[in-house]
Amino acid sequence: MVHMPSPDSMSPPSRSQADERLGRARAASTHHVFVGGLHRSGTSLVTRMLSSAEGATGLVGTGFMEDEGHYLHEVVPSVKEFGGPGRFAFDDRAHLTVPVDGSAAQIRTELLRAWQPYWGAPEARVHVEKSPQNLLQSRLLQAAFPDASFVMVVRHPAAVALATRKWTGVGPPGTRRFMPKRSLHSLLDHWIAAHARFAVDRVHLRDVTVIRFEDLVADPSIVTSTVFDALGVASRPNGARPPAELDPTYRLQWRRWLASPIGRMARDGWLADMASAFERWGYDIDGEF
Repeated sequence: MVHMPSPDSMSPPSRSQADERLGRARAASTHHVFVGGLHRSGTSLVTRMLSSAEGATGLVGTGFMEDEGHYLHEVVPSVKEFGGPGRFAFDDRAHLTVPVDGSAAQIRTELLRAWQPYWGAPEARVHVEKSPQNLLQSRLLQAAFPDASFVMVVRHPAAVALATRKWTGVGPPGTRRFMPKRSLHSLLDHWIAAHARFAVDRVHLRDVTVIRFEDLVADPSIVTSTVFDALGVASRPNGARPPAELDPTYRLQWRRWLASPIGRMARDGWLADMASAFERWGYDIDGEF
């Protein structure tokens, strides 16, 4: 006996059902790129370069700083919950490697649902999302998006420390919310802690590219000839570009600090102890940045 479908099962899907099916089909064929790196490392620039490529898109119009994806969901904690810039990498809870609540598939579904309304060009094949915490959560994201690519941006530790220090003071003095600005010692130590955690995760990632901000400024093709080619996207004539040269502001501040009495003491003490950790990423105390 041949089973005939009921009239109900033969009726066309509703508009919402059709949209949902189309969304699932697009999500399945989309290649996701996650950009990460400490605050003020150059992640926003790299994200603009990638998302402005032909065949790619990024999050737009979110209403949040730099359209960072982590603001749009509560699937995983934000860096703010771990102290914010200059603090979050010290907290073990910020380093996520496997799904904690729910399966990887559920995490993927919830992230896609949160980001879906904000893709600048939803039909683009490559979707680029940027959040600083991706530096410490890449393995979790890979569990949810097994075919994803990762682009991590690294910048000279002194530049990162000097650029983020203004953000590390929280609340008015004398209140329970008050936290003083972090010292350069603490911020440089945070840089080391964050990149040490990433170094552990890096060997587990299927597709990861590490870009030094200084190299990017010196030769923008480091992105176009490596990441673009690997993703199969092409540069646009009006696409985002890095500055022509490095801003000397932080380099001058750093040199003045090194020449100060406290800087000279640090060079012979705790700063000398950090030198080997900097060198692992191609940086030294007196290097250009």
